[in-house]
Amino acid sequence: MSCNAKKDPNGTWRIQYRWTDWTGTKKKSQKRGFKTKKEAEEWYAHFMLQQSSDPTMTLADFWEIYKADMEKRLRKTTMKQKEYVMNDKVLPYFGKTPINEITAPMIRKWQGEMMEKEFKPTYLKTIHNQLSAILNYAVNFYDLRSNPCRKAGSMGKSKADERPYCQRR
Repeated sequence: MSCNAKKDPNGTWRIQYRWTDWTGTKKKSQKRGFKTKKEAEEWYAHFMLQQSSDPTMTLADFWEIYKADMEKRLRKTTMKQKEYVMNDKVLPYFGKTPINEITAPMIRKWQGEMMEKEFKPTYLKTIHNQLSAILNYAVNFYDLRSNPCRKAGSMGKSKADERPYCQRR
């Protein structure tokens, strides 16, 4: 896989690269509009990491792969909910961490911080399930050895407590 960063006449940078897709077909492509050469080369490094299906990529990069696949399989409302939970609750903690370096103690610490925010138990369970789902996807399709969420245990409840019933007279 080779790449070549060039400066365009308008002052922006573009990167030309060759890569092999999942079918084994060799392709040539380019991406334009980068402000700096470094930014173009960083984009290329992220792109190649996503193509390699290597569990050393960060959770944020892996989230983009997961999202692209799941958008074709899930309803829009389900994807919106997944995106909200991931962007607001999970990626701020684990976004820059490679998925193969996420450990059960890290997840336990994150769970503790989520529980301190006094969310409802059913919402805590939903948040945990989203992280667990993306790591299960990595186990099944990207050779992640195991899902650390299983070792860490779950948080919250799957069913809400019964609400008191008040009779009107």
